[in-house]
Amino acid sequence: MGIAILDLHWSADQFWNSTPHEFFSAVEIGEDRAAQRGNED
Repeated sequence: MGIAILDLHWSADQFWNSTPHEFFSAVEIGEDRAAQRGNED
């Protein structure tokens, strides 16, 4: 739940109402964006 609230900026309701697929898809997108930001140097 910490990842959802702190990294994805989701509310607790958004976390609890999401499916595991939605949650892990959002995590993967966040990781991809973070990697892209790291490669912008």
